[in-house]
Amino acid sequence: MYAITLAAAAIIWPFIVNCVADKYGTDVSARFLERLGHIPSTGKALTRENLEEWLRSPANGQFRRPYAYFIMPLDFVYICLVGGFFVWGSLWLAAALTWPRPATWPFCVLVCILPVVYVVSDLVEDALIARIVPRQDVTNTEFKVMRWATKIKMVCFGAAAVQTFVLGVCAVFWSAA
Repeated sequence: MYAITLAAAAIIWPFIVNCVADKYGTDVSARFLERLGHIPSTGKALTRENLEEWLRSPANGQFRRPYAYFIMPLDFVYICLVGGFFVWGSLWLAAALTWPRPATWPFCVLVCILPVVYVVSDLVEDALIARIVPRQDVTNTEFKVMRWATKIKMVCFGAAAVQTFVLGVCAVFWSAA
């Protein structure tokens, strides 16, 4: 039940976040710091220098605090929902498997690794965004850690989704249900 409820909420939540983010300009709406690539309003690559330029621009001043203090808390809720779905869904499906033998606790711990790494990396990314965006400067270390957290988040999100899907397919064929 938890997995299905979390999945339904994780599907709905991004629409809510987008409704809020759309009020704060093109860049916040695109949530560019949570993606790889460029700054939408300028078309420039997302580098530390270009981010500082964006932060110092008077045109973006009104959007910086809402990004940090409204969008990041909403993203935190999403992390809990989708991360919870990946953990509960993987555990539920792993526990349903009966072939080649019922799941053991080490296997159940193993299927939680990708979702947990996703959650931790996304939390690190969000914490750094919330710290950086209200200011007008970014250290090299902050920027590098934020970008690595984004890359790890994206890889682990995709891998956790594939893992949950594969466990689901396996449970269809090799479960007691």
